[in-house]
Amino acid sequence: MSRPPVSLAPAARLAHAYLRIALMACVTHAALLLFDLWHGAQNVWLLGSALLVSVVTAALIAGGRVPLHWLTGGLAWVLPVWLVGVVAGSAVRTGSVPPAYFLALALVTAVLHATLPGRLAARVSAGVVLATAALVLGWAPAQTPLLVYAAFLSGLIAFLSEHGVQVHAERQQSDALRALAVTDPLTGLLNRRGGMVALARLLEDARLGSVAVLLLDIDRFKSINDRFGHAAGDEVLLDVARAVQAAAGADVTAARWGGEEFLLMWPTARPAEARAVADRVVHAVRGVRVSGGGPSGSISAGLAFSTERPGVEALVNLADGRMYEAKQAGGDRWQGEGRGVTGGVSARVGSSGG
Repeated sequence: MSRPPVSLAPAARLAHAYLRIALMACVTHAALLLFDLWHGAQNVWLLGSALLVSVVTAALIAGGRVPLHWLTGGLAWVLPVWLVGVVAGSAVRTGSVPPAYFLALALVTAVLHATLPGRLAARVSAGVVLATAALVLGWAPAQTPLLVYAAFLSGLIAFLSEHGVQVHAERQQSDALRALAVTDPLTGLLNRRGGMVALARLLEDARLGSVAVLLLDIDRFKSINDRFGHAAGDEVLLDVARAVQAAAGADVTAARWGGEEFLLMWPTARPAEARAVADRVVHAVRGVRVSGGGPSGSISAGLAFSTERPGVEALVNLADGRMYEAKQAGGDRWQGEGRGVTGGVSARVGSSGG
C-alpha cells in the first residue's frame, strides 16, 4: 500500500493512553482500598480519595467533554498540593507518615513528568520532595529512611522520564528520516527507492502468485511546463497521482518512478483484472486538467506481469518498453501482453483513447 494505514490522530492516541493509565489507577486503588479495609482500615482516607480522583479522571477522559490538556494540567497541580496536605495532616496530627504516602510521592512525580514540560516538572517535583522532607524531619524524624528512599525513587523516575522523552524524540526523528528516504515529497507516494523495495517484497512473497506492474508516463508533460510553468506542472503531477491512486484501488501500491513517470504494482491472479485496472487508470487521468484553461491530461502506460519476466529490473524494463510502444502509438492508452490463467499467451492488448 502506498498510503499509510488508518490510525488514530495524535490527540486521540494521547487521550487513549491517559484513559488506560486512569483505568489502571482505578483498579490499583480499588484493590489497595479493599486490602486496607480487610486489614485494619489504616489508610482509608488516602486510598479512598485516590480512588475517587482516579474514577473522576477516567470518566472525564472517556467523556471527552473536558479538554485533555486542561485535565492533565489540573491534575499536575492538584496532586502535589493534595499530597503535601495529607502528609502535613498526618505528620502534625499523629507524628508519623504512613508508608503509602511515600509511595504516593513517587507516583505524583511520575504524573508530573508525564504531563508537564521537563524543567517545570523537575521544579515542581523538587518542591514537593522538599516540602515533604520538611514535614517529615520536623514532625516524624523516625521515618527519615523512608523519606530518603522516596526522594531517591522520585529522582530515578525523573531521570527515566527525561531519558524516555529523549529516546522517544530520537526515535520519531529516525522514523521521519526513514519515511523521507522512501517518500516523494510532492505527491506523498513512494519514491523510486521505496517503489523498488515494495516491488521486491511483492515478488518475494510466493503467496501472492503473479504480480502486475503498470508503468505510466504523462503525455506531453514538457510542453505543460514550458507553456504554463513549473508550478502548473507540479499541480498536474499531484492531480495525476491522486487520480491514478483513486482509480487503481486500495490493493495497488503507487510510486513516483521519476519525473512524470509513475509505477503501479499489485498482486493479481487474473490478467483480465489487471487490464481493467489499466483501463480505469487511463480513463481517470483524462479528467485531470491543467489550470488556466490547459488541455486535459493523458498518459501512456505499459502493463507487465511477473510471470513474463522474473526480477524487479526485468519486469520494470518490460513495462517500460510497452509504455514507449503506447507513446509511439499516439499516447492516451496502455500497451500490454500477458499470460492468462490457463497459461496461454494472449494477443497484444491495446486500449486507445481516441
